Amino acid sequence: MSLPAFPNFPRDGIGLSLYTILANHVRQQPDKVYLYSADGRMTTRQMHDAALRLGKALEERLDSNRIVAISLNSGTAVLQLVWACLSSGICLAFLPTISDPEQVAALQSQIGAELLITDLPELQALPGALSFAALQQAAEQEDDGDWDTAVSPQTPAFLFQTSGTTGAAKWIQVTHGQYAAAIESMQDVGCLDHAIEQTVFITPPLSHSYGLSSLLEYSAMGAAVVLPAAGSTMGAVGDLLQERFNGVITALEGVPHFYAQLARLARRVNLPNLRHIGFGGGALDQEAVRQIQAVHSDLSYSVRYGLTETPSVVSHKRFAPPYADNWQSSGQVLPIYTLRLVDEAGNCVPAGQPGEIQLQGESLAWPYWGETAVADFFPTGDIGYIDPTTQELFIKGRQSAFLKVRGYRLSPEYLESVIGSCAGVVDCRVSGSETGILAEVVPADASVSSQTLLTALAAKLPNYALPEAITFVAAIPRTHSGKIKRY
Repeated sequence: MSLPAFPNFPRDGIGLSLYTILANHVRQQPDKVYLYSADGRMTTRQMHDAALRLGKALEERLDSNRIVAISLNSGTAVLQLVWACLSSGICLAFLPTISDPEQVAALQSQIGAELLITDLPELQALPGALSFAALQQAAEQEDDGDWDTAVSPQTPAFLFQTSGTTGAAKWIQVTHGQYAAAIESMQDVGCLDHAIEQTVFITPPLSHSYGLSSLLEYSAMGAAVVLPAAGSTMGAVGDLLQERFNGVITALEGVPHFYAQLARLARRVNLPNLRHIGFGGGALDQEAVRQIQAVHSDLSYSVRYGLTETPSVVSHKRFAPPYADNWQSSGQVLPIYTLRLVDEAGNCVPAGQPGEIQLQGESLAWPYWGETAVADFFPTGDIGYIDPTTQELFIKGRQSAFLKVRGYRLSPEYLESVIGSCAGVVDCRVSGSETGILAEVVPADASVSSQTLLTALAAKLPNYALPEAITFVAAIPRTHSGKIKRY
């Protein structure tokens, strides 16, 4: 099969097929390793050929709605299916990796997906279920096919499930054009310069919007990808301790919980070529940064603010030596979005004052699947403010997550970062009522006491923010992406 003379990465995001991101790199460097994983290594050419064959095998099993649902633990399988569906114009719906057949069947029914690709044995008996191994076997009988696959940018590329701002389950549909416009905008303002020619360890699941966004962004800049093994007892940090691909990793992408784990083990994890660290899914953990900098003194860092409803990011900030910028900043908002801040009455707040972040823009994947918009701006539920001097966005926390204690509004994420910075604290979660703060703490060992913690916290927090009670627990419940489960 001959390779066509593809142009460089297209600059017209609205007409872009995301599949050309991979195809362009195959044309330029077909033998370059694109993927490092527990399942082996794949070059860009091998990934391309596998994607085309899988796409054809999927097409033969689809009805007219062209939606494939997946529930997979294997990151390699998810990555191949992402490119397979992009190459064929098939919509990929990400289902949670849960073993309850009734719940999974109900989710499939919501979006009308008759085909389910899964590696969970409990789901194999569902109608239309097919193992990824069986799909691969069928794909081996397919020809590599034609490179130049035209995909309508208006066709939904992905479906994500989210709890939304109301707590009710919603489906978010993202088109090719929305993703492409976000990547193009990030390129235009220099938000992807850190990704050029990296080998990035992507720790969030690719079925999570942050994980998928990272994959597409780094891929667009010619990066190679390292994926964690499924089922590691210590998650992605456990992979780094095993040093499977530590020598090739030059960048990390992860949520604050991953970096909190990494910081405690920073001197045991050997990453000789690490150049960049990217934070997503929450505020940048400055204590973790301090501990990582003690081992890696010259890294660049980036923090991203975004939502499942916004492909890639709303704002992005890169910090490089000598680290003169404000670490609390989330950077300037991409020009494809219009952002406004409103008070509880819905009125725009004065410059520099905090308010709920509301968004409008071409890459906003809203309204939700099957719904119509009831307002001009999407209410994110996040509280933030714009610095009048730098025009950069600062995030203060979730509107629904703020604790009202003794007349004060407190951010649980901030309190958890302060408690987590104390010696002997492995992990923590806070909750509150009108009478006080309650803290659950995972101690490093039996020497940690409530009194020593309270003494340490008294030097860091005002009296009204000090925990009323500290309970020691074995573990803090977290979501699959590492976020703390709230009450």
